[in-house]
Amino acid sequence: MNKVSILALLTCVSFSPVAMALEGNGSGIKEWANVVHFDGLVFESSCKISTSDRGKQVSLPPVRFSEIPTSETRTNAVSFKLTLENCGLIAEKPPKIAIQFNDNNVTQQGYLKNSNEALGNVGLLLMTKDGKKIDVGERSSHLADDEGGHYNSNKRNYSFNVGYIKVSDPGVKSGTSGPVTAQVNYHITYF
Repeated sequence: MNKVSILALLTCVSFSPVAMALEGNGSGIKEWANVVHFDGLVFESSCKISTSDRGKQVSLPPVRFSEIPTSETRTNAVSFKLTLENCGLIAEKPPKIAIQFNDNNVTQQGYLKNSNEALGNVGLLLMTKDGKKIDVGERSSHLADDEGGHYNSNKRNYSFNVGYIKVSDPGVKSGTSGPVTAQVNYHITYF
């Protein structure tokens, strides 16, 4: 047998099972072919963090160590806002601000750890606009203050509070005075 004959024979043998499957099974094509459906969402623009809120600095007033609360309260809390612009809001997928995992700058209680080592027993309590604690050690998402009332607005405002709190983690450096500095990481999500 020459090479061409062998090649022709192998070609016929390789297509025989497909031909038999088509003939032997009335459904034929449904058994070896199907479809995948895709859906998605396209919109004009996604939100951007307002230029004035990038690297935002929130200053808390100086307080006496004895005035810092040990419980989760709005005492000495400062309000601040984060603003998203150019949102082109979509009703089904409103933008949310997601507080990300903050790794090493979180106390065991979920407060922001003071990155200034001299005063380790004081942290910052991040709260919603209503004064509810946000555990910065876990991911959380927050809707805008005005999500329901301004369908066509291109801006969204997110209000928060932050205040001092005494930290009782073992092994932290105790002190009664010194600077308090911390940061929280966040990003925009749609869901």
